Amino acid sequence: MARVRCYPSAVTRAPTALRVRAARPEDEPFLWRMLATTANLPPAQPPSVAHVQGDPGIAPYLAGWGRAGDTAVVAEVEGEPVGAAWFRLVGADRRGYGFVDAQVPEISIGVEAAWRGQGVGRALLVALVARARAEGHAALSLSVDARNAPALALYRSIGFVDTGGGKAENPTMLLRLVG
Repeated sequence: MARVRCYPSAVTRAPTALRVRAARPEDEPFLWRMLATTANLPPAQPPSVAHVQGDPGIAPYLAGWGRAGDTAVVAEVEGEPVGAAWFRLVGADRRGYGFVDAQVPEISIGVEAAWRGQGVGRALLVALVARARAEGHAALSLSVDARNAPALALYRSIGFVDTGGGKAENPTMLLRLVG
């Protein structure tokens, strides 16, 4: 998929190649770990994967992963995963926090703490949006913690807009891909 230059830390500034690739079935445990990183805004410690898998509000973002329509990308540096983004369609009966309707896939994204602010999230979203367009989706949605200013800025820079849905502290955002 895509390759970009990335910097692992402000201290070393040694450029590293970031590669974004399609997720494979064996990436599912990493996707769960990335989902756990999204459950609490830093500096709070993320919950365990087991906790996330048992949380009825969070687990539907990955439970039963691999069904038709599930799409994910993984960012790697030197062969090690550093972030992941995915989308899936959910029905109104299993709606996530960013649910718009059953025809709009909802995005989840997680980046390892050491790699945040280095362009990993942008590379993941760009690749995921390209996949959604290729699959013929008309839009993508997500929910974001309003206190997460870097994430809000990233989503807006890609073209997501607040739908007015969701709670003020967790707005629902939508990216129209056609029309």
